[in-house]
Order: sequence, then structure tokens, then C-alpha cells
Amino acid sequence: MIARRPRHTRADAMTEHEPQTLLQLTDIWKSFPGVTALKGVSLALRGGEIHALLGENGAGKSTLMAVAAGTIHPDSGTLEIGGEQLGRLSPAIAQRHRVAIVHQHPAVVPDLTVAENLALAAVDVRPTQAWMREQLERVELQVALGARLEDLTVAERQLLELTKAMALAPRVLILDEPTAPLGADRVDIVFAQARAAASAGAAVVYISHRLAEVRQIADHVTVMRDGSVRGGGTINALSDEEILRLIIGRSVEATFPDKRSGHRAAGGLSISGLSNHAFQTVDLEVAPGEIVGLAGIAGNGQSEFLRALAGLEPGTGEVTLGGETLKLSTPAAARHAGVAYLPADRHGEGLLMTLSVRENATLSSLPRFVSRGLISRRAETRAVERECEELQIRAPSPETNVDALSGGNQQKVVLARAMLSEPRLILADEPTQGVDVGARVEIYRILREIAG
Repeated sequence: MIARRPRHTRADAMTEHEPQTLLQLTDIWKSFPGVTALKGVSLALRGGEIHALLGENGAGKSTLMAVAAGTIHPDSGTLEIGGEQLGRLSPAIAQRHRVAIVHQHPAVVPDLTVAENLALAAVDVRPTQAWMREQLERVELQVALGARLEDLTVAERQLLELTKAMALAPRVLILDEPTAPLGADRVDIVFAQARAAASAGAAVVYISHRLAEVRQIADHVTVMRDGSVRGGGTINALSDEEILRLIIGRSVEATFPDKRSGHRAAGGLSISGLSNHAFQTVDLEVAPGEIVGLAGIAGNGQSEFLRALAGLEPGTGEVTLGGETLKLSTPAAARHAGVAYLPADRHGEGLLMTLSVRENATLSSLPRFVSRGLISRRAETRAVERECEELQIRAPSPETNVDALSGGNQQKVVLARAMLSEPRLILADEPTQGVDVGARVEIYRILREIAG
């Protein structure tokens, strides 16, 4: 039996000398049409500490940090940076006070190059090529300065966003789900930069749905639910069960639903010798009702494998489904064969953010709703309402724009589109990426029920 020493954090080391409060939010209220996002929230962030801000999608975490970064103006409340009370904060004023934020969805300019994006982050320094390369090296990002952002992967864009934030030498560093699009091999890069900022005296906010990460990186934790602070404390003083109860308002007995048991049926998916530029000679058998997980570090071909099955990338080999040989040369051919694809990047590929829940959910199944050459809005709405009920999509109505929904509900809209296409095969690439623990449990349940 081994007795472990208690883990000491930066917070433990600072009890003798109280660190300075660098960001103070007091009684912050913010309403949007139909919803009160923040209800009298107060939060104090101290220099040299990493403070985890937790809560379900829609709890108000990102809205609160947008107030701190000057991108959203509160209806009431006060904000102080370094002891100075500020009135109407703007992103430019926040940047002058060295408040840096890494957004959940990278706030980079896709039409510009890497160098041009880095130049936007240069404050009190001449953005030479040598300086830019030095910034990229800090996060181990190996991309050409002349590369356009639209040609980078989501993970590379996220690391560039982190590069821009660290280039500011921040006093307050806000990390909003910074590891959501990253593989396990790159999470340590984010941790290293967060710790470096805290060691330099910055106050660091870390927003995440991954409790294991929070345990590794945070000194303190604050939990929000429904726009209010529900509790918190030092990370060592709270168990995972206590944190989860604060996050979702109830106990979570099981994250994963029970697996089915019984005879393994024939006539499912059969893949023989499937290859393309990212993977070689993949053979796979999947029985009806089975869920197969593909694991590995990002870049090892998992996503490309799914995209080839969805007709989005070229591939050679043989694929049969239910005994029928499939020709997956195009996405349309794959859909016609009963293949539904859920992309990892729901904002970039999975959803049209300016359209409604109804319009997004029926994109792949519009022929089902055609009557006498016209799309029946009534039939569309009825079908989407059924899916919203079955998948527990929390939206005011099917006509609500998807950009007004939480990440978990947006992901369920992608699932609804798959279900309305009546698929025989579902390809889900990171289906719980960027969603909270409650939504994650629901998505796992839905996938198990779909599999039968």
C-alpha cells in the first residue's frame, strides 16, 4: 500500500502572501432576447493562479468571459482590471490592459495569412518574421508564415489563437475550451502555456468540460449553472462527484449506457483493403447494432477514413453494407446508400449557423417532404418536432437559429439530420467534442439507442 503525498498547488504556496486580484467582476447581469444569460455573477481572479470555470453549455461561462474581454457589454455590474474600474470595455481597451482570450471557436481571420494574423496581436513590438517564428515555436506550431488560415486544420488554428494570446504577454489569460479540437499529443502544449502565464504573474481562466484536465491544471474552480454561480473552491477540496452535482444539478450514475449483448448478426458493414493518402489497407467488419470506436492520435488517418466512407475523400478498396457493394465516389452517392456522416467540426462543416433548427435538420432529407413539386413546410416541421422530442433538443421552436443553441443541442441537431435521412450506417467523428458532461451522456445514450 502506498500513501500518496497531498498535491500542492500554486494556491497552497501563496497563502502567506495574498496575490493581487487582477480581474474582478461584480454583480454582472446580461440578457438577450428571451433569455437572461447572467444573473448577478461575481468572480475574482488572482495573479499567479489558474482558475477553472465550469458548467454546462449555456450556463453563461463564455458570456461572462466575453464581458471580461470587452466583446459583450453587460446590462449592469462592475468590472475591474488590476484594481482599475472600467466603464464601457471594448476589445481594444481590454487588449491595452493585456486581457487575452483564446476562444472556443478560433477568432482568426481566415482570409489572411499566418503572418498577417500574428501582426494583429503585436503590441509594443515590431512584428518581424523572426519574432513571428519565435511565437510559433513556443506552441510547437510548424506552419509557413505565408500560409492562409483557411488552409490550416482546426487544431492548427486553435494553436495560432493561443500563440496570439501569449504574444500579448497577458495579465489576464482566458482559455475557453482550448483543447476541444486538439489531440492528446497537443494538450500538454496548452498546459505549458497556461502554467507559464501563471508563473509570470497572470490570472488564468480555464474553461473546460474535461474534469481530468481541470484536475491537472487548476488551482481553484467556480461552477456556473443557468447564469448563476452555484459553488466552487480549491480544486483539492472538491471531489469529481461534487463538481458534477454542481454542474448539472443532479448526480450522474453512469456516463456510458449498457452495451447490448447476444448473438452477433451478419449483414452489416464489411470493408476490405480500403486505402487512400492517409491510411493503408483497412479491413473491418461491423455487425448490425454494433458501435466501433476508432482511437489514435490526431493525424493517424481516423478522420480521413470516415471521410472516405462518406464520399468526401477518394479511396480504393471494397465496401459492402447489408450485402450490397457501395460506390462511395461522392457525398451524394454515400447518402443515397444510407451513409450519414457527423463531422468533427460542427460549426465549419456540420451546421449552417444562420439557418434554423428545421432547415439544418432536413438538409439531407428534403425529398421526403416534397409534395407536388413543393417542399411541405408542415411535414418538415412535424418531422423535426418529433426528432427534437426524441433527442431532447432544447430549442424554443424548430424555427430557432442553431447559433442560438448550446453546443450540446447543436450537436443533437446534427444527429437529427442523420436520423431524418434514415441511415443504415452512421459515421460520427468526435460526436461529443466541445459539449458538457450532461449533453455527452445524452449523446452516448442516443447513439446506443440508434444502434439498437
